[in-house]
Amino acid sequence: MHIKRIISNLIMNAINHSSENSNIYIETDIECGKFIFRVKNEGNYLNEETLNCIFDKDKVFTQKTDGLSTGLGLYLTNSLLELNGGHLLYSSLPDGINMFGFSINLSCKNNSSDLNNQISNYKF
Repeated sequence: MHIKRIISNLIMNAINHSSENSNIYIETDIECGKFIFRVKNEGNYLNEETLNCIFDKDKVFTQKTDGLSTGLGLYLTNSLLELNGGHLLYSSLPDGINMFGFSINLSCKNNSSDLNNQISNYKF
């Protein structure tokens, strides 16, 4: 249930902060026993100062629509990930491509070494 909430928060964050008529990309991968989930969107560049405070539940940011947005969704996402042993991933490039995602360890139900072919045998 936590993973569902995390994914929903990340997708809504991308929708709310994307440029008009832009694309949102969702990527999943399995690397070294970890499930990786990324949402990429086209929006405003987030400088290092902004990235350092976006997880503050009390922080208020101005959106492109002149509305208000808080850091509460990303704060909750980060808290849920920490609770489940996951890590938040995020980056912003000067061209406006932003990525928010997470990595979380997979626990194996069997001894198969082929994670990509046996994903149905894993749980979070």
